[in-house]
Amino acid sequence: MSPLETMFFAFKIGAFKGRFFFYRGPATLPGVTRLAVRVLRPQRSLAPKGARSRAVWFSCLGMLPVIALGLVAQIHGQGAKSKDPQPVKQHSSQPAQQEVVVENASRIAPPTQAYRFPVGTTFYYKAEWRLFSAGIATLKMEQDPSGQHRIKATADAIGFVARLFHVHDTFQSMFDPKTFCSAELSKHTEEGLRRRDSKLQFDYGRRKGVFEELNPKSGEKKHVENDIPECSTDVLSGVFYAASLPLEPGKSYTFPVNDGGKTVDLETRVEAREQIKTEAGTFNTLRVQPQPNAVLLKHKGHVWIWYSDDADRIPVQIRGRMGWGTITIHLTRIERPPTPATQTATQ
Repeated sequence: MSPLETMFFAFKIGAFKGRFFFYRGPATLPGVTRLAVRVLRPQRSLAPKGARSRAVWFSCLGMLPVIALGLVAQIHGQGAKSKDPQPVKQHSSQPAQQEVVVENASRIAPPTQAYRFPVGTTFYYKAEWRLFSAGIATLKMEQDPSGQHRIKATADAIGFVARLFHVHDTFQSMFDPKTFCSAELSKHTEEGLRRRDSKLQFDYGRRKGVFEELNPKSGEKKHVENDIPECSTDVLSGVFYAASLPLEPGKSYTFPVNDGGKTVDLETRVEAREQIKTEAGTFNTLRVQPQPNAVLLKHKGHVWIWYSDDADRIPVQIRGRMGWGTITIHLTRIERPPTPATQTATQ
């Protein structure tokens, strides 16, 4: 990144209000080796929308997925047009792109007996943006005493990006493992100077999604109710619901997703098989592209998720390409629950 690009990024992020921002490095302009820029508190009318899209994508570290936080960026309309990713490496006679076969209308199908919920397993991820390690994220599924499954996700900015823009987000989703219908989604987000606590409850009896949000700084509260279908996923449970589908290149599935606003019919296209190398190992994967309907997708970026091509359907990698760049979230480690044999040996 050149000094001018660095200055421009600092202005757009708005995280250095009233502070000095320094750049040290090789000169790219005659006589320029160090820059000191006083960043004043900008006027509201000067705050660019690009900073908001970056905030959305940094929060994507925890939602993973999305479909997890990549999905949120698409649902809320952040980003810009971009080019499709190049296939990494094909290990099948399947072409990179195939004619899409729509398998079902927008609905939630109960999980098959063959699908194994990763209860007790924690997935660790690292996000990269340009040449920087942008953040870390975790994703874990637990069994709740009520019989429901709980998904926990965290996202934190690290390194250079954390100095530009603070991110510490936590998310929790509750859903019925028998039907995959979401029951509740809660979030605590710290993104830059912004702080929010929110909860989305799925009231299927009234067919309403009840969204409540609190601004801890000002005490301002928000209450919104929107129509929901008889069964819906959220941005966390949707990651695992997509994994439970019989994914095959050329097929497409559509299901409802809600993040507190209007319910979105998410079309999930299975594009190709690819081999992906990560810090957690090398995986044969299925490349999936989630995208809302054509109206919502207009003038937005693109998101891809790579699931392991096996019975586990592990979310191995997520990539988002927006107008301001590409962010890649890839698996670094898997922490599985101890097996009965291991527990017996340790006793």
